[in-house]
Formats: sequence, structure tokens, C-alpha cells
Amino acid sequence: MEAPDPRVYSSGRWLRGDSLERESRYIRFDFAALCKRATELCPGATSIVTWEKKEGGYNRVFIFTMNNTSRVVARLPTRIAGPPKLTTHSEVATIKYLKSRTRIPIPKILDWSDSSINAIGSEYIIMEHAKGVQLHQIWPAMSMEQQIACTGAVIGNVKQMAALDFHAYGSLYFDDVEIDPATKRSIAPGYVIGPHCGTTYWDCEAHEPRYYSSAKPNRGPWFDLATYCSALIDVGGSRLPPMDAAVNDKPSYHGAISEHKRLLNSGRDVASRLIEDARVQKAAAPILLHQDLHKRNIYVSDEDPTIVTDIIDWQSSSINPSFMHANDVPDFAAHIPTADDDFPLGKVMCRRQH
Repeated sequence: MEAPDPRVYSSGRWLRGDSLERESRYIRFDFAALCKRATELCPGATSIVTWEKKEGGYNRVFIFTMNNTSRVVARLPTRIAGPPKLTTHSEVATIKYLKSRTRIPIPKILDWSDSSINAIGSEYIIMEHAKGVQLHQIWPAMSMEQQIACTGAVIGNVKQMAALDFHAYGSLYFDDVEIDPATKRSIAPGYVIGPHCGTTYWDCEAHEPRYYSSAKPNRGPWFDLATYCSALIDVGGSRLPPMDAAVNDKPSYHGAISEHKRLLNSGRDVASRLIEDARVQKAAAPILLHQDLHKRNIYVSDEDPTIVTDIIDWQSSSINPSFMHANDVPDFAAHIPTADDDFPLGKVMCRRQH
């Protein structure tokens, strides 16, 4: 069987814009150089026995197994992940910050680069392989008591993140990150809060250009709730073409540009009123949480699945108002409707009340 091309996205196709979507996920890099570097990082290893390619929403992941049985994971960002330099730098800084200030189990970073000017030809992170087994592999076989205990262990790690104190919204970086000094705020020796590297704020979606005719890029950092909320409205404005742009080829349901602007301005007014409420202010503390805390990113002990052994994939985990996570329900905590559920939502509410 022919080995998969490590540079090409091969996990699916799109009904619309297939070639554009796949091209946006193509990564130009030297796979042999990546293999060589991964081998060098494993003392006692001289060659790679097997490798796997896995593809997430924003990354190309390679799992290398060496001839001494050690395993490492290499992650390379695609163009749709956001600015590759900042997303890579911020992910490493976030992991280092959490490992130095919490007991959250995260695989050790062995090597990384936030520049494509290197032997590999791409930004990358090489880490130790996570310990244990992915939670999604054993969750169905766990007893309810084990599931409850495991959920409690995950909550314990989330509480450690939530207890960290920040005074601005944005993404974490090392203090030597190459960005405009005016967009840095020092938070601890060696660390700063800088521009938010989440995909919301960058022109990285294959089918959605940004024009910045109605609003300039507003990526933070933001030092109060008003400027944070204003930036969210600016994101909408950045997607609007100029008033004199040709829009006749757009479907009628897209609406007029002037109508979009009116709605955005109304949204800005509503947001400015809402954030004056004391309840909103109380729920707006800057908080750093994992952006994608589901069962595939949680590893547990294969001997005792109530013990969390590692949490992976910290890309784009940034500091946001705490209320932004109010609707984030991890898949292991979500209610799955069954044939016996006449009113699934009502049953969920009753369970929460009890």
C-alpha cells in the first residue's frame, strides 16, 4: 500500500470549493527533515519504524514510532489555523505557562519553531506522545461511577485554569515574540498578552475574504470589556465589501451592504448597553480555557480511567471573558437523546436542577 502524501489533505472532500479548501490545507515542508529531527529528539533511537498521519481542523499531525519504541508527535499548522507564526508561538507559550503554574498534565514540548525558515520549511511543534489512552476509546465501556469520577477529574483541571489571574483579553506569548511592542502587555516574567490568534480575527478562511473597508483589523489585546466587544463587531465589518463593490452576483438573501452595516451598528449599541449591567461585568473576568475540550483531546490511565493523564491540542486557547464559554459543553458532559426522551431538553434541565 502506498504511503499517504504527508503534505496533502486527504481526509475528505467538499461539495463547494473543493480544490480551494484542499489547497488551503496543503502544507509545503520537507518530510524527511521532520523525520530526522523527530529521531534526533529521541535518545537511543536511530530510525522511525512506523508513522501515522492524522488531520484535525487546523493541523497536520504525525505520530512517529522509533526503533526503540519511543513515540513523539509532530504538529504543523495549516493556513486556515490563523497566522502560523503567532498560533505556534502562542500555543507553546500557553503550554509552558500552564505547566509552570498548574498541575494540569500536558505532554512535554521537545522542540518547536514559529518560523518556516528552518530545515523543515514550516512552523512546527514536536512533543512527547500523550500518556494513557484517549477518553473517547473507553468512555462507552466505563461505568457511570467511573464517568462521574472522570468528569470530576477534568473539572479539577479546568478549575486550575480558571483560577489564573489575567488583566486583559488576548493570547499568551513569550515576551520576545516578534510583534508590535504596542500590542504587548506584560503579565509575568517572560510572558505577555498580545493579539488574539483565534481564527475569528484573521483572514484565513478559504471562502470568506476580508475587506476592512468598514472596520480595520481589531485583534487586541483588549484591556476592558468595551473594547473586546467592539472588536467582535469590527470582525463583522471586516467581512463587508466596499459600498461600490460589485455585488450583483450575490444571492438576494445575502442582503444589502447598507443593511449589514445598520445591523452591526445596532449590535454595537446593544452590546455597549448590555456590558453596563453588573451581572455581565461579574461574568466577564478574563479567563484562559482550553478551546476544544472533548474526549479525543483527553487521555486517561488505561488502568484507571478516572485519572486524567494528559490533555492535548491547546492551539488558539486564549484569554476571553468567562461568559464566552457559557455554552461550551464538552461532549462527555452533553446529554445524548434516546428513544425514551419525549422532551430531551426538559430532562436535561431537571437533571441539572437536582
